[in-house]
Amino acid sequence: VDTTVVGIVDSVRVQRDAGHPAEAERLARSIPDGACRDDTLSGECWNVSYELAQTYAYAGRPADAQRVFETSRAEAEKAPHPVRDRGLLLHAGATNADADRVALARAQFDEADHLSSADCATREYSALSLAQAYVRRGDVRATRATLGSIPACEHPNLGLQAEIEADLAVLSGSSEDRTHARERLE
Repeated sequence: VDTTVVGIVDSVRVQRDAGHPAEAERLARSIPDGACRDDTLSGECWNVSYELAQTYAYAGRPADAQRVFETSRAEAEKAPHPVRDRGLLLHAGATNADADRVALARAQFDEADHLSSADCATREYSALSLAQAYVRRGDVRATRATLGSIPACEHPNLGLQAEIEADLAVLSGSSEDRTHARERLE
């Protein structure tokens, strides 16, 4: 595998995590022409696209993240890669949930949840992302319902669940929600 493309994936992630989205974008766009036409590099090129979409989402550019997602999805559909498809759908769902496009996010999460590569963590991520979107919308009822639909996974994301339940307690003002959130935090 061409270490240049592999190195770009890591560099994009490092720059984004360091708070330099413009440099991350520049690096993601620096792949040599034709490199991604090589089937042996297609997975790594997909990773670069994924990291670019993550960078756009991080930078508050959901429309650009969605555009990169759609392009990556079209490329992934040329050769079936169910894990990549799942990652693309989860990323797109999270990007759309963050942008308050909850119906589209829910459809993308539902599609990811029904792929053959979906597992409990996939379904948990989908539900938690939607619950966060409902909290941001101020929708107490939908947040509660979504939290109630989270599957019991072997390694649950208890920290994020506790955070969402605490947000729900603040949002609703309900003593029951506060008690539940306090128990979860403990």
